[in-house]
Amino acid sequence: MTDVQFEVSHKIEPGEVVALARSIYGDNADLGCESYFEWLYRDNPWGTAVVATARVNGRLVGHHAVLPLRAVLNGQEILVGQGINTMTRRDYEGRGIFAKLVSLADTACREQAIQLIYAIPNSQAAPWFRTVLRYREVASIPVWVRPVGLTGLLRDDVCPGRFLRGLSQILDVGFVPLLRRWRSRRNPSRLEIRPLDRTGPEVDLLWQKGRDTHRFAMTRSGAYISWRFLRCPTRHYRVRGAYAEGELCAYVVARERMVRRWPGVRVGGLVDLFAEPYERGAIGLRLLVAEAVASLCQDGVGAIMVQAVSGHLASALRGNGFFRIPRRTETWLPLMVRWLDPSKAGSESPVPIHFTAGDHDMG
Repeated sequence: MTDVQFEVSHKIEPGEVVALARSIYGDNADLGCESYFEWLYRDNPWGTAVVATARVNGRLVGHHAVLPLRAVLNGQEILVGQGINTMTRRDYEGRGIFAKLVSLADTACREQAIQLIYAIPNSQAAPWFRTVLRYREVASIPVWVRPVGLTGLLRDDVCPGRFLRGLSQILDVGFVPLLRRWRSRRNPSRLEIRPLDRTGPEVDLLWQKGRDTHRFAMTRSGAYISWRFLRCPTRHYRVRGAYAEGELCAYVVARERMVRRWPGVRVGGLVDLFAEPYERGAIGLRLLVAEAVASLCQDGVGAIMVQAVSGHLASALRGNGFFRIPRRTETWLPLMVRWLDPSKAGSESPVPIHFTAGDHDMG
């Protein structure tokens, strides 16, 4: 690797990172947008990203970043990092570039007081994370699904044939209204559900009420939620809150997306949620899930998915027609962590955990 020059810094040149991403992944709504990298690396309220790069004759051939975030672990707030957007040009793979980039980023993260790095690898990459990078799995993140309508799933690209498409439309005449009725309406606390177009101290107060009910959870704040979901340049999120006498007691974040594996299929997702640990928080969460389901139904999605682990989640989802996919399938993803302080590498698993898709699917 004598011809490869490595550097770690807080600098980002969005144009060259986009060019590298396109050479590897082709068109991508997030990685193909310069404003995405500016938002993700520069605007994060918890700090600027640590960026490690590899160049050959000035050309970017490798990239790895760590996003600084805050989390509560056993009642103490700590600085953590998420390794993201690791890329190596295909003609430079197998030269140890990725391992070198990770090592450089680790050193910079220690200097920045980041205590651990977390990752959500897929089933193919998970063994490599365990054996090579020394990550340890602390939880499995389940996937919940709620069917909405067959027509949203059986598109021309996915299911050719007039008969099946016509049959799905006929079945949806009875199927969709039945499913839309399957949602929680009970509201004994007379909570008000309304959009959260701006977030501020009310989110900070909600977080303070619920943070100690979990041994591990990513920190929520008004500034963070605003940056993460309301100012993302490449995705549209809908944030709704439940209010009791003007006080925020729960929120849910939803979005619609296409499925890359099946072009033409549109699904909805509940990507983040949080509630205070009282009865009105549980009621608010159920009502917010119901409201999100109704809105996504109107958009014509085929199904709604939730990827999250949380103590107060199951009741709100089951009460709105969701079922959990069996664990033996590959849809469950591992939450893996690696302590930068070797003395803490054997720390016990932090259970219970609150972790959502919005905590790792950055964009």
